[in-house]
Amino acid sequence: MKVLKQKTIIYTVWLGMILSGIEGLQMYNPKTESWLQAHSQARYVILQVLLECGQDFVKVEKIDDPDGTPNLSLTVDRTKILSVGKPAIGKFLGKLQLYRSTADIASAKAMYDKYSAVTSDGENPFLNYRDIVMARKKPRKLFIQANTFLDDSKESVNLKNYEANVEGMIDSWIERFQDDNVDDILEELWAKDKHYFS
Repeated sequence: MKVLKQKTIIYTVWLGMILSGIEGLQMYNPKTESWLQAHSQARYVILQVLLECGQDFVKVEKIDDPDGTPNLSLTVDRTKILSVGKPAIGKFLGKLQLYRSTADIASAKAMYDKYSAVTSDGENPFLNYRDIVMARKKPRKLFIQANTFLDDSKESVNLKNYEANVEGMIDSWIERFQDDNVDDILEELWAKDKHYFS
C-alpha cells in the first residue's frame, strides 16, 4: 500500500509539472515572441524535453469535447517516469550545468531558446495550442484570510469566512483592522522588526 501511494504521488507531481508546461502558454506573448514569466518558460522547457525523449512517455493531442469545442489531451505514461522521464531531465540538466560551469553562455542560450520556442510547426503546434489554453483560462484563485472573533461572553471563538472575491478581501481586511489607527500599529510593528531586514 505504501509503495502504491508513493508511486501515485510521484506520478501526480510529474503530471502537474507537465500540465503546468501547457498552461504556462498563457504567459507567452506571440506578438513579441517572448515569455512574460520565467517559471512558465521553464515548465514549458521541461515539457519540450520530455516530449523530445519520445517512447510515448508524454503525448499532447488536440481533441474536441462532446460539445465541439477544442481541447487538449495530455497523456503521461506513469510506468516510464523512472526509465524514460527521469533520465531525459537528468541529461538536460547535466548539459545545462556543463554550460553554466564552463561559462558557455552561447551554447546554453541556444539550447534553452530551442526548447522554449513556441511555434506552429511539428507534431505539437504549441502556438496553435495556445489559443485553446487561452480560451480555457480560468480566473486567478484568491485566498481570502478568515478572521476570528470572541463572542459576547468572551468564552468562545467564532471563525468568519469571506467570499473569494475582491469584496471579500476588502471586508476581511476592514474587519481585521477595525481600529482607526491601523497605520500607526503597522508602522510600530515595522519599526520593531526593522533590524531583521537591515
